Amino acid sequence: MHKYMLPMLECPACHGKLEWTVTESDGEHVEKTEAICTSCAAVYPVHEGIGIFLTPDLQRQDLREEASR
Repeated sequence: MHKYMLPMLECPACHGKLEWTVTESDGEHVEKTEAICTSCAAVYPVHEGIGIFLTPDLQRQDLREEASR
């Protein structure tokens, strides 16, 4: 995910502002981060540059989490 995109994205659940915590980046490309909505507190992770923007009411079947157990 490119850094220039972060300010353009909003919460898919309530359309609130997202606060980003970038933990890994490669120049202008974000590899690992987490976005938290300032309105509804929904959390959206980004792993290997891919954002997971499923709203909290949707079931998550994250194979990455299952493999790390």
